Amino acid sequence: MRTTDQMKLLMQKTLNCLIESLVVVTLCTLGLCKGKKKMSDQQVAQMTLLLTAALVLVDELAPALSGPLRQGLGFGVGAMMVGFP
Repeated sequence: MRTTDQMKLLMQKTLNCLIESLVVVTLCTLGLCKGKKKMSDQQVAQMTLLLTAALVLVDELAPALSGPLRQGLGFGVGAMMVGFP
């Protein structure tokens, strides 16, 4: 069982990942990504929660992959914003 300090750290990581996810999904919903399809509020919430869960799981289970994952995510969003094929 996890201690209180470990749970606090996990909650802090989850909050950080939630903020990151909100930023990425917000960029996509504002039309800055290639797909111009309008997303409903429910789809935005689902996408945010799914991305948050993925980031937290990678942070906890494979910390060596979390840096490259975030770099790839940032590169992908940036490339879509400038219209890179």
